[in-house]
Amino acid sequence: MFVIGFPEDLPHALRHLFGAELAESDASTLQIQALMGHVDLKTSAIYTHIAIRKMTSVLDSGNPLSKIQTPVSALLRELKNGRVL
Repeated sequence: MFVIGFPEDLPHALRHLFGAELAESDASTLQIQALMGHVDLKTSAIYTHIAIRKMTSVLDSGNPLSKIQTPVSALLRELKNGRVL
């Protein structure tokens, strides 16, 4: 069934987004399994592999170059927070 303005796979996309958000908010694989209703733990583990934002955040926090302050640092902080100078 196709509803005007919505793709046919919208429920699947929303479910996938929910799983990814759980993984990025540090939910354990067992918690994801319970909330998503997966029978096999391997199915839930997929979401931990696609938590890209979480991985980049961890990588950025451990990067020694991120601790160097430059004239551009303030601008980057403002852009990251959604504000423009």
